[in-house]
Amino acid sequence: MKNLLDNEWFYLTVIDPIRKNMISHYHKNLNWKSSENNKNVSREKNMSQEKTFKQILVE
Repeated sequence: MKNLLDNEWFYLTVIDPIRKNMISHYHKNLNWKSSENNKNVSREKNMSQEKTFKQILVE
């Protein structure tokens, strides 16, 4: 799945209901970026979320 995402065969966007419907987009090499509408999200929360998403993709 990682290869398909990294080579842009398809795109992945996640809406997380646990984190106030924060929207994140997958970028190459297991990187996630939150959407512009979620600027108030702290860096710490983003890092914790990124770790969770990485675990899902690796499994």
